[in-house]
Amino acid sequence: MTEARPGLLVLYDGGCGFCIWTVAVLLRLDRRHRLTTGSIQVNRALLGPMPDARALNSFHVVDDDGGVRSAGAALAAVLSALPVGRPFGRLLARVPRTADRLYYLVATRRAPLARLIPERSKQRARDLVRVPPGAVVSCGVTGTTASCAVPRAARP
Repeated sequence: MTEARPGLLVLYDGGCGFCIWTVAVLLRLDRRHRLTTGSIQVNRALLGPMPDARALNSFHVVDDDGGVRSAGAALAAVLSALPVGRPFGRLLARVPRTADRLYYLVATRRAPLARLIPERSKQRARDLVRVPPGAVVSCGVTGTTASCAVPRAARP
């Protein structure tokens, strides 16, 4: 059976090993299953007219109303959705310029950081983030609502 999940759709660069590893960490922390993930490359239409270079320059969050947040604002939203990250997420939401700076401090160093992650950890992350073929029934924006319908069995 398929059910629409309220929450946040986290869009990441599917060609970035560090990004996939980071999304896997977020999914492990997401005990309440508020996050749904997808690559920017597959879900590009959800970002509207945003230029491709900007789309791949950061991760993005699409909320239930179709609102898109990027970089530091997306980080604040994701952390706020996780019980363990809520205080830090709320703090970042109050200081958006600082949130962006922190985000880009890490994002601009993705390649060197990825080299520090053991290959075994990267493989486990790819396995966790991967959704089985055919598992995503629909993902898109209808009117002002963004949602993904994912079978419960597809979520670790």
